[in-house]
Amino acid sequence: MTLIATDIRVSLSDAPVLHGVGFRAEPGEVTAIVGPNGSGKTTLLRAMTQDLPYTGQIRLDGEDIARLPGWRLAGRRAVLPQASRIAFPFTALEIVRLGQMAAAGPAPERRASEALERVGLAGFEGRFYQELSGGEQSRVQLARVLAQVWEPVGRDGPRWLFLDEPVASLDIGHQLEVMDLLADYAARGGGVVAIMHDLNLTAIYADRVALLDAGRVAAQGTPAEVLTDATLSGAYGCPLRVNAAPAPPATFLLPHMARRPGRTRHQRGDSPCISQ
Repeated sequence: MTLIATDIRVSLSDAPVLHGVGFRAEPGEVTAIVGPNGSGKTTLLRAMTQDLPYTGQIRLDGEDIARLPGWRLAGRRAVLPQASRIAFPFTALEIVRLGQMAAAGPAPERRASEALERVGLAGFEGRFYQELSGGEQSRVQLARVLAQVWEPVGRDGPRWLFLDEPVASLDIGHQLEVMDLLADYAARGGGVVAIMHDLNLTAIYADRVALLDAGRVAAQGTPAEVLTDATLSGAYGCPLRVNAAPAPPATFLLPHMARRPGRTRHQRGDSPCISQ
């Protein structure tokens, strides 16, 4: 019950962007897609969610997504793009309810409120979307995709979250909240594929990492296998070193030092940190 992309090629304005990319993600895991700007991360995600034409094959739980009707895909995977523009004055609750149009369930309004509560926005149901901060809007959109695939495993198998930079506009506390939420979704059997820029958060939370560079896969595997000095330095074009955070009382602020206890599958202090 996996997501497998084989020989994916995408061209935009006649310029090749992806050059035969192979990608694999498993339910029950957080798979991070990382790489420098322009490496093809968003293009790969948009191909896997059928937002862009591609050649090659993408199979979700054994089925070619090109042959699946949209309503079936909408019930099995939800997509969070980098940015969402809302022209009309919807409330936060109404935005979340949009996600439920693809997956009807009992007590939809209560579930939408629960989704807002999960992303730290309890009581925001009546707030207009345009009046929210950028970070609050981002979390409303996350609540929308959660409401769409609320149960990580359904009668038709695992459900999937596809997320493009889900923590980019958030402060460190909310970044940790969101990443904890995604890790929990995976731990309960769902699949999570997320484009990430923060390599430290990737090291902490990802079970698998795909590093893209110039439209090709530079490395795939566990964080320890992919996040190495040589691999990262080559992809990002600057010297990078993978280190472990120093022991207290040294002053050294990294996300995993603030990690909420009891909410991770990794032991605190085991995750590497990436510094320039």
